[in-house]
Amino acid sequence: YGLPSGGVAAFDGRSGEVKGKVSLPGPVFWEPKVHGDSLIALCDKWICRMKLNTESLNSKKSSLAIIRSWFFAGSQIDCNHQWKHELPGKAEADLLLDGDRVFATCRGKVASKVCAVSAVTGKGLWTYKTESEIQSALSICKDAVFVATQKGYLYSIEKKTGKLQWKKRKDDWIPSSITVKDGTAYYGTYQNRYEAMRLP
Repeated sequence: YGLPSGGVAAFDGRSGEVKGKVSLPGPVFWEPKVHGDSLIALCDKWICRMKLNTESLNSKKSSLAIIRSWFFAGSQIDCNHQWKHELPGKAEADLLLDGDRVFATCRGKVASKVCAVSAVTGKGLWTYKTESEIQSALSICKDAVFVATQKGYLYSIEKKTGKLQWKKRKDDWIPSSITVKDGTAYYGTYQNRYEAMRLP
């Protein structure tokens, strides 16, 4: 669970008791993601990866089981901070983990950026600048990253290279994330409409 005060914590689902914490350089408003035996969290303008010390745990456990055992081992969570990647602005929505890549959006002075980072090394892979702010989460379908902006643009960005595949202008601000299925994009607009658009 992310902590607005900075870091990640595990809570007992029944009692609400805090079972463990990890300190991070900024507030964490979204759920950390599991990547192998590590956690990846988005805090303010940083993406951070923490490797769990699993030497004393059963190596046959799944990653999720290891995460649970690690969190509930005690108040001092044993981990190594592997890397942190600074985004070119403050994060605007939850990060998206897809294989060995992390995707995030961040705010600029007048526009937003979509960033891709290696989940293994923390190295920045590419950055794409949009024409206005992004306030919704990213979506992925096959080889594309989809995102919408305040000015009503839908973007399809190539997942591997960060190159624009296409963008379409709609009549209304799109605050929702985009769901893509069977060649159709579904999204909600600011005027409480639910729309569908066939992809090019």
